[in-house]
Amino acid sequence: MTKRILNLLTALVMAVSLAGVLPAVTASASVGEPIEGYVCTYFENSEGTQYKDTYDKNGNIVSRLYDDDMLYTYTYTYYNNGKVKTKYENCDSNGSWEKYEYDINGNETYYEDSYGDWEKYTYDLNGNMTYLENDDGYWEKYTYDSNGNCIYLEYGGNMMSGWVKHTYDSNGNEIYVEDSSGYWIKYTYDSNGNMTYREDINGNWDKYTYDLNGNEISYENSYGESCTTTYTYYSNGKVQTELEKDSDGYWRKYTYDSNGNMTYYEDNDGDWAKATYAKIGSNASMGLPEKPSDNTNNNQSNNPNNNSNKPNKTTTPTITPINNKKTTPSTTKVTVPKPAKVKSVKLTAKKKKLNVKWKKVSGAIGYEVMYAKNNKFKGKKTVKVKKNKITLKRLKSKKKYFVKVRAYKTVNGNTYYGKWSKVVKIKTK
Repeated sequence: MTKRILNLLTALVMAVSLAGVLPAVTASASVGEPIEGYVCTYFENSEGTQYKDTYDKNGNIVSRLYDDDMLYTYTYTYYNNGKVKTKYENCDSNGSWEKYEYDINGNETYYEDSYGDWEKYTYDLNGNMTYLENDDGYWEKYTYDSNGNCIYLEYGGNMMSGWVKHTYDSNGNEIYVEDSSGYWIKYTYDSNGNMTYREDINGNWDKYTYDLNGNEISYENSYGESCTTTYTYYSNGKVQTELEKDSDGYWRKYTYDSNGNMTYYEDNDGDWAKATYAKIGSNASMGLPEKPSDNTNNNQSNNPNNNSNKPNKTTTPTITPINNKKTTPSTTKVTVPKPAKVKSVKLTAKKKKLNVKWKKVSGAIGYEVMYAKNNKFKGKKTVKVKKNKITLKRLKSKKKYFVKVRAYKTVNGNTYYGKWSKVVKIKTK
C-alpha cells in the first residue's frame, strides 16, 4: 500500500462524480514494475531519468542511485517472523524523509513524512482495511462480505462526505457500483471473468473483446474511439510483445521478458523506457558480483571461510565510493548557491497524459518534477529529467492533477536543489 489522501475506491468515486465519465482502464504493468518474485535493478527513459536500485535478500530496496550521483537510502526494522516493522526513506540531500510502519502481518498501519503529513490505517482479522484517517481530518470506513469484497465505503471530513455501494456476482466480479450522488456504473463479464461491457448513468459505455488467452484485443467506447491490440508469445505461453493501435493513428508497443516483466516501451511520439530485472535474493538484485561458475576448478570455492569468495574493493558496487565521496570531510567550507526557482510552468492536457514545460534555470543540470491528484501531493510521483519539458503518461482520464518543478545541480558529489515552482493544476482529457 502506498501513501495517499484517497484510496483506489474513493478515487473512483471522485472520478465518476466530478468528471461524469467512465474511469480509464490502465495497463496492469509498466516498465520498472516487476512481477512477484522479481525486482527492478535498472531503469532509463527518453525523458532523461536513469537510476540503479539495490535490494536486500528479502527484496526490500536499500538504495537508489541516479546518474547524477544523487543517492536515496532505505533502512528497516523487522519483527521476529522476518516481516518489516518500519521502513525509513531518506529522500534527498535536503534531509526530507518518509517513514512507514507495518503490523506483524505486513499491513501498513502508519505513514508520516518530514512535511508533517501522516495517515493511519486499521484492519480486520482477514487483513482488509477497515478504517483510514489523515492529518487533514479526512477518514474512510469499509464493510466487507464473507468473501472479502468491499460492499460499502463511507467517507467524510475535509469538507467532503458520502458513501459507495458495491454489488458482486457469484464469481466475485463487481457488477454494480453506486454512490451517494446517485451516480452508478454497471459491468458485464464473459465466462472467463473478463469484463466485456461497462456503462454509466450518463450513457457512456466501453466494450472489450479478448483472445483465448484472456488478453484484450479490441476496445471501443461511446465517444467513437477504438483500439486494437496484437500479441506475440514465447514458447512458454507468456506474452513477448504487445502492440496497441488507436483509431487516431497513435500506437504503443510493449516488450516483456519470458517471466512476464515489461522490459521496454515505445510509442510513435518517440518516447521510450527500458528496465532490467533480477530475482529476489540473487546477487544481481543486491548489487553483488555473480557467483562463481559450477565448473570452477578452485577446490576452495565452496568454502564459506575462504576470503577469496568475498567481493573485494574492485567488485564493490559503485554506490560505495559515491557515498564515501559525499561524506568525506573537506578542509575548506564552500558555500554553493542553490539553483534559482523554476518559473513559468505550463501544462497542456492530452488524452491520459500531460505535457509539462518550464523556463530553463541557469546552472541547473536537471529538474525534478512532482505530480499528484491532490494539492498536498500525497501519493505523489517524482521523475527527473535533463530537459525543461516532460510528458507525464499513463494518467487517469478526466482527472485533475497538480504539478510542481524544481531545478538541481551537483557539485563535488553533493546535490543542491532550488525552490519548488508554483503549483499548477489541470484536468486530463
